[in-house]
Amino acid sequence: MGRRGRGRRPGIGRGSRLTGAAAPTIVWFRRDLRIHDHPALVDSIGSGSPVVPLFVIDPRLLTGRFGSPNRTWFLARSLDALSGQLAGLGSSLVIRHGDPAAIVPALAGDIGADAVAVSRDYTPFGRARDRAVADALDAAGIAFRQKRGVLIHEPEEVLTGERRPFRVFSPFHRAWEGLPMRDVVPAPEAIASADDLRSDVHALDDVRAVRPTADPEHLLEPGERAARERLARWIDAGPEHGPVAYVSTRDRLADARATSRLSQDLRFGLLSPVEVAQAVRMRHGDTAGPRRFLSELAWRDFYAHGLWHEPRIAREPFMARYAGLRWPGTDADAE
Repeated sequence: MGRRGRGRRPGIGRGSRLTGAAAPTIVWFRRDLRIHDHPALVDSIGSGSPVVPLFVIDPRLLTGRFGSPNRTWFLARSLDALSGQLAGLGSSLVIRHGDPAAIVPALAGDIGADAVAVSRDYTPFGRARDRAVADALDAAGIAFRQKRGVLIHEPEEVLTGERRPFRVFSPFHRAWEGLPMRDVVPAPEAIASADDLRSDVHALDDVRAVRPTADPEHLLEPGERAARERLARWIDAGPEHGPVAYVSTRDRLADARATSRLSQDLRFGLLSPVEVAQAVRMRHGDTAGPRRFLSELAWRDFYAHGLWHEPRIAREPFMARYAGLRWPGTDADAE
C-alpha cells in the first residue's frame, strides 16, 4: 500500500525545518479524526520520526453540490476536538485550505518529510485525489503510505472462491464473518514534538462560522470523546435498548434509543469500526441483536468494497438492467 519515489526532485524536500535529525512524517487526517485505533498515526509514531498531523480543508467537499451546513458544523468541531487531543500528546494539528494535490506535496517538500501516511480511502473521488497526491510525492522521492483504518476488512480480503468480488450481500456476509478482525491499536501516549507550522486560521474560522440548520435539540456532540461516550452508552443500554434489543428495535425511527446513533461517528472516523465491532462482541457475545448490528457494519464494508471494485456504481446502477428503470413521481415516469 505504499509508494517510493525515484529520487528527490531538485529544490523540493531539501532539509527539514523541524526539530530533530530524522525526516518527519506527515499524517494526513481525512475520514479518521481520532487518536484511538489509528494505524497510520501509530505506525508513523513508531518509526521514531517526528510526526506532523495535517488536515486539508478541501472546498470541493464543503461547498460542492453535496455541501451540508450540518455536516460542516460537525466537522469543524470534530477538528477542534482532534486538535485538543493532539495538543495533549505534545503535537498540534496543521490546518491548510485548498486542493490536497497541491497542498500536501508542498508541505512535505517544505518540511523535508520523507513520507505521508493516510488511512486508505475507497471512493472514486478519494482514489483520484490520492493518486494525484501520490504522483506528486513520488516525483519528489517521498513515500505515500496507505494504512487500514476506515473499514473492518479490506476489498482484497473478501472475495469469492474464484478471487472475484461478491455482488450479493448474503455470501459476502458469510465470507466477511469468517475472517478474523485485526487487533485494535492502542492510542499513542505521546507524539514526537515538531516546530510549530502555520495553519490557515481564516479558512478554519470560515468553517467554524457555518451554522447548522438542524433542530439544536437533535444535534449530537462532535468529537472523538463524545463519540466514545455514545458507544459506551449504546453498549451498556440494557436489555430493552442497545445491541441486545437491536434486532427488534432498529426500525423504530421515532425512538432515539433504538439505534446506536453512531453513523456520523463512523462517517468522520471518530470511532474505528473495528473497535466498535469488537466492543459489541466482547460485551454481548454472539447473540441475535449483536449479530444483526454487526451485519450493518458488514453492509458498510460491502458498499465500500463495491465502489472499490466497480467505481462506476457511484453514478450508475450496480445492475445494468436497472439503468432505464422509471421511478414513480419523477419526470421520466411522466413521459
